[in-house]
Amino acid sequence: NVNGNIRLRPTSGTSRTLTFKNNVEIGSGCCQTGYFQFPGNAAENQTVIIEGDLTFNNTNPGTIQLVNNTGSNLHKLIVKGNVDIPSGGTFNLGNGTNSNVLFEIQGESNNTFVNTGTANLYRIIMNKGTDQNNSFTFNNTFTLSGPTSGAGISKAIELQNGTLTLNNAGINLNLTTGDDDFEIPSTACLEVRQGQVNATGNSGIQLRGKLLVSGGTVDMTGGDNYIEYSSTGTATIEITDGTLNIGSQVRRALGSDQGTLIYTQSGGVVNVGV
Repeated sequence: NVNGNIRLRPTSGTSRTLTFKNNVEIGSGCCQTGYFQFPGNAAENQTVIIEGDLTFNNTNPGTIQLVNNTGSNLHKLIVKGNVDIPSGGTFNLGNGTNSNVLFEIQGESNNTFVNTGTANLYRIIMNKGTDQNNSFTFNNTFTLSGPTSGAGISKAIELQNGTLTLNNAGINLNLTTGDDDFEIPSTACLEVRQGQVNATGNSGIQLRGKLLVSGGTVDMTGGDNYIEYSSTGTATIEITDGTLNIGSQVRRALGSDQGTLIYTQSGGVVNVGV
């Protein structure tokens, strides 16, 4: 537990990795709140790994935050279990100005994000396991301030491995707003169960893995916003409920005569060229 008004902070000097082998709880039911602070003016970037759950106590929830945020650090917080933020808890990894903290989701397990407090994220890196079998589900809303446009700039959501599920009607996130496409690699899946994701700015989705719409909305209207599938044989679109609106085309790569798409629809609505 981080409690008793303790302020636990990684070094602001040479790059280091701080690893917690079990669960981490911020705050306490008996011993006041607690603070875990990333230095916003560190000489080098720092990494914190939590191999269990990250929770905030219900009585005195505590805070994860950036402090002295006058630099340009890009720290990383890796969590391999669940994240549970109750009312009064604060999970603040930056707003895109000065220093920020990457939130990387790891672990060969199925985990959830529950938030009734405050959750401000900069970028999400989904990296569970080595295939689509391990999942992480966002069951509540959060803010996401990372970039969604710019050539060669990593998007606010980056899928590497596992299934990232959005499961709250209040979620509304931009996957891409221009320049480089949003990528779903072969070992990853994006599931929209509730809420909405958007692709705009004449950019689209590069699909080598799976796009699953099971109740929410994927909105790609308003321009040349396409889904471009690969020739790997792993590109999959599955619609069981909800809505998929595509402004342009579902197509193979331009300049290529090869492409394979596995398409399954058992419910929901799909509109192409709208």
